Amino acid sequence: MSIYPPDYTAKIKILTSTYADVFSDGIGTIKGIQGTLVLKNDFRPKFCKARPIPYALKKNVEQELDNLERQGIISSVKSSDWATPIVPVLKAMETSASAVIIRQQ
Repeated sequence: MSIYPPDYTAKIKILTSTYADVFSDGIGTIKGIQGTLVLKNDFRPKFCKARPIPYALKKNVEQELDNLERQGIISSVKSSDWATPIVPVLKAMETSASAVIIRQQ
């Protein structure tokens, strides 16, 4: 039983099937658009020290970081003038497995 009227449910199905690439799982990309970052003249890079990761989350965080690197979302660097810590958030999944969501502070 749906909480939506029958015609609304049908419209949602048509919309999600017509634009399946938009509603697919995973992270998408935008091509053909270039962004610009405008900084003030007196800006200074900010470096925030990394936060300790709880031992129980360490393996999941490393796996998620590896996954993000494989997808080309992040890249590993040896050093940088710019840095912000990540905050791992344990998020329950529908299965018994759990995932770590990486957020920047």
